[in-house]
Amino acid sequence: MDFLIPGLKLALADEGYGCDVAPASFDGWIPEALSGSVEADVWVVWVSTMGVSVGGSDRRSLPVAAIAEAASAILKRGQKLIFLLPEAAVEEDDPASPVAAWRRGLCETLRQALPSGTVTVDPDCLQRRLGIDRWHAGRYWSTAKAPCHPDAMTALGAEVAVTIARCLAPRIKAVVVDLDNTLWDGVVGEDGVENLELDANAAGRPHLHLQRFLKDLSLRGVPLAVVSKNNRDDAVRPFLERPEMILRLDDFVAFEASWEHKSAVIARLVDRLSLLPSAVCFLDDSPRERAEVRAALPELAVFELDDDPELWVDQLVRSRLFAIPAVGNDDALRVKDYRAEIARRRAADEMGVEAFLSGLEMKLRPMRIDARTFPRVVSLVHKTNQFNLTNRRHGPAAIKTLVDAPENYAYCFEASDRFGPAGIVGVLIATPEGGGCVLDTWLLSCRVLSRGFEFAMIEHLQAWLAAHGGVRVIAPWNRSGKNALLGPVLDGMGFTPDGEVFVACPPAVPAHHCMIVEDTPCF
Repeated sequence: MDFLIPGLKLALADEGYGCDVAPASFDGWIPEALSGSVEADVWVVWVSTMGVSVGGSDRRSLPVAAIAEAASAILKRGQKLIFLLPEAAVEEDDPASPVAAWRRGLCETLRQALPSGTVTVDPDCLQRRLGIDRWHAGRYWSTAKAPCHPDAMTALGAEVAVTIARCLAPRIKAVVVDLDNTLWDGVVGEDGVENLELDANAAGRPHLHLQRFLKDLSLRGVPLAVVSKNNRDDAVRPFLERPEMILRLDDFVAFEASWEHKSAVIARLVDRLSLLPSAVCFLDDSPRERAEVRAALPELAVFELDDDPELWVDQLVRSRLFAIPAVGNDDALRVKDYRAEIARRRAADEMGVEAFLSGLEMKLRPMRIDARTFPRVVSLVHKTNQFNLTNRRHGPAAIKTLVDAPENYAYCFEASDRFGPAGIVGVLIATPEGGGCVLDTWLLSCRVLSRGFEFAMIEHLQAWLAAHGGVRVIAPWNRSGKNALLGPVLDGMGFTPDGEVFVACPPAVPAHHCMIVEDTPCF
């Protein structure tokens, strides 16, 4: 796989990640995975058709049990596994070739045998994009055991890099979309709801295709919101009266229709969702509206849609901004969480913050990080920016080392309130040091900021410290433009500068409205 490495490293750098790559020996990954001797954050394994067929000269079966055992060993160590499925063979240029059925059987066998948590990548999409002539080059198998042309392997390395990056943190966390001439062809306030073009076999097709694309994103945990210049009564009518619509009103966490500048509406919406503008994508057919929003909100991801709507979904897919290689339980619930968050913000505006928080019935459940919670913890470490003390992006192996050390405090926190559960929203890992501890990782999801959960987390840490005879807490705050809100939090708990860190002996935890709930004492 040596030819894959340059594309992998370059594309990861483009995504903001540095990496060290250690090639495994040819056909030697299974014993290396089982031995546990390789310290890696991510394994990339390719069971290639060229390998299984010995360069096309045979059609062998797979050592399925050994592959499954090795994959399980990788995942149990907290390492990620990116598994490349067998690629289409050169014989498959003939649709009647028996090789095609054999390979499809291999792929299905692997999908069924690989343990949950494995991220599979099918090279088929890249093969189709490059074309069979640019992919296959048997001489490289003969001379270097490379399953395809080096240029194709470089491109595959870039695909793998995007998969790794999106597994660590999504690029786009929410989508804001326009209505007229975007979700349908026509202007509802002028043409009338009955005259909007929504025929899937005519001019309405690309708009319905976009709706289906957005619907799929929503089902995979990306919240959708509408921001449209329209009378609200007109704007909602297509969703109620046109059965051709794929998206319905309940697919959106917010529906804003007014004549206000879209940038002002989007800014309020981003604030209500507690997201960074860079994590929100805006889709609008109008170059004028895109320019207005881009000028007012330069960090927002304003997608430059083509003038031809037939190209939109193709553009969105090829951008790789919306790639979601794997969906966990917490990810699937995210849209519901954002809808509840907007309801909370509205209630807070109506009641006043203090009265709202006191009636929110907030509960925080501390849980020692274990195999069940580990994937969510890794995800939070890599995608949390606004409330992240150190901004350390530990890989899975480093996190597992911290968690497995019995002397360390290593907890994640599950939140809920009267609006429902929010899932695991916080991580706090501390290492003992001289009558206290150092906060290695302290982070909280943007969805639950400014409610007191951060104080409840430190309160729980204090109880752990007291049980271990310590009081001093050292907070190495790595200040950035994104995590500036930690300043008032540290100040409110009595942390004072001491060289390059902040220290409190002990922290003065302010009064808050969060109830710490534990099924059994944890320490």
